[in-house]
Amino acid sequence: MMTRLEYLTAVDLVTFIIVISMSIFAGFIGPLIGIGGGVIIVPVLTMIGLSIKKAVACSMLAIFTTSTMALVNYLRQKIVSRVTGLVLGLVAFLGAHVGSNILISIPKNFEFIIYLLFALTLYTVVITQLRFKTTTKSKFKIGKIILHEKYFDKSLNKYVDYEVKNFPLAIPILFTVSILASILGLGGGIFNVLVMTYVMGLPIKVAIATSPLIISLISCSATITYAFKGLIVKEIVIPCILGVIIGSSISSQIMNRIRSKYLLIMFKVIVLIIATEMMYRSFSLITM
Repeated sequence: MMTRLEYLTAVDLVTFIIVISMSIFAGFIGPLIGIGGGVIIVPVLTMIGLSIKKAVACSMLAIFTTSTMALVNYLRQKIVSRVTGLVLGLVAFLGAHVGSNILISIPKNFEFIIYLLFALTLYTVVITQLRFKTTTKSKFKIGKIILHEKYFDKSLNKYVDYEVKNFPLAIPILFTVSILASILGLGGGIFNVLVMTYVMGLPIKVAIATSPLIISLISCSATITYAFKGLIVKEIVIPCILGVIIGSSISSQIMNRIRSKYLLIMFKVIVLIIATEMMYRSFSLITM
């Protein structure tokens, strides 16, 4: 049975409104909590009839746009930990190349696994965050590489000093995360923030601001692979990009003015809602 999108030669008005509205929201909320917006984009694109593989491919290109815009804004505000972002980003670029090729090789009959993996991954993130309190101290004591940095927190109206630790532990974790992220159509921002905060000791705002640098490299690597395989649907990806540009241009300007505890609450609620929806879609495919 053909999907609705397979009958369309161009996107209709209703689909265009749905996609661009969703993309504006994803572009707005993504930079606020350090994610690329894929947790929102992928489920919505599958709801309007796009296959999971094409939804992932379109999501990656949109994520590249929003993460790059957010990164530029955060660099201007001098919140980004550049060394951390570049080191982890280059590792993630390689991991994303591996993950995108894995997705392409998954048979259609087993696509429900992608939905299930998507949901379980997000549930894991929420459960993990509930176990830890917001802190700038790393929970892990290993690692010899330490950077001393600082940023100006507008909500506190003062400079905040912090240390960056545990690169040897963070690098293999981010490599694995980037493989998973490129399979699921995520920028990996959820996990980037988690690793940089709880493993490396970065403040939540610095982790959120540094995450777009890593996300942009992950999404760039995956997008190149998906584009060569013809998985990107231009009628869908164009309103996606327009939406995330509008949303991210607003949110990156206000993130540093919001208190960290509110950012974390927003982060957890959104992840939990999306995880539940993707779990439902996974079981729906199994029972078909």
